[in-house]
Amino acid sequence: MGRYRDELPSLLHEGTVLPPMTHHSQMRWYNPNLDGFEWREVPPTDGQALEVLYGSPLFPACAEAYHEWRQLGASIRAALIRAGEAAQAERELVEKGGAHAN
Repeated sequence: MGRYRDELPSLLHEGTVLPPMTHHSQMRWYNPNLDGFEWREVPPTDGQALEVLYGSPLFPACAEAYHEWRQLGASIRAALIRAGEAAQAERELVEKGGAHAN
């Protein structure tokens, strides 16, 4: 990659300023209620994050993954993304006939 370094545009040299990452910024994640990916605001509290997951038939797996990641010290954003990944993996498993969602 070293020889191509000069060919890559540099955001810093172009004067582009990226906004700082804040707690209430956008995140892209797998929403089990939509059965697809979406961009959304990061919920400010654990309760609101769990409300986003509630209603999915995969809620138990999502909530378990969310709580595990939060107990490990993950941010709300990271835990919600991991909960979505757990839902996606569970859904794929169910579709292959390997297990049931509930």
